[in-house]
Amino acid sequence: VFVGASNQLGEFESGATAALLGPVGSVVLGGAGSVVVALLWWRLFPALARRDQLVRTCTSTVTGQHAGSLVVDGVTCLDGATVDGSVVVPAGASLLAINSSISGSVSASRSSAVHLYHSTVGDAVVISRTTGSVALVDVTVDDSVVLSRGDTGTIEPIVADSTMTGSLVCSGNSPAPINLGAPNAVAGFAGGQCAGLD
Repeated sequence: VFVGASNQLGEFESGATAALLGPVGSVVLGGAGSVVVALLWWRLFPALARRDQLVRTCTSTVTGQHAGSLVVDGVTCLDGATVDGSVVVPAGASLLAINSSISGSVSASRSSAVHLYHSTVGDAVVISRTTGSVALVDVTVDDSVVLSRGDTGTIEPIVADSTMTGSLVCSGNSPAPINLGAPNAVAGFAGGQCAGLD
């Protein structure tokens, strides 16, 4: 109902606002509302803003086919890449994967950041003791996801709109992971701090 009637509802809302505040007032209110919403999203979900920071700071970018496993160095970005193996993110390194496919696992220990967007992982994702930020959004994992003992300051780890054929288990993270209101499909169980994110 709302999708089909969205144009009409929007026209009604605009007309009602213009009738109450006049054309100039409705334009000013609409512009101010847009700025407030953008600032609120930036403030409430800083990990999403961090994605753009990572893109700007890539020290290496992998596109196309990568034969064998990959050990991340610096800030490594996978952009439409296919990794025929696992990805390891060592201490201090960062990984950003967008529209990519990893046939093996993703493991990170004491990494600065791990961000996976619109990607697939053929084995488990295990991220522990992250110091920067973690985001898994629209990711398909053909095994389990484990997030443990991350200390990311005020930036909540995000696990949203993702699919796991195994479980989703989170423990000891500060702060606890969130799903941005986009539940995950978990074939196994969602436990610990991630209980309720499915």
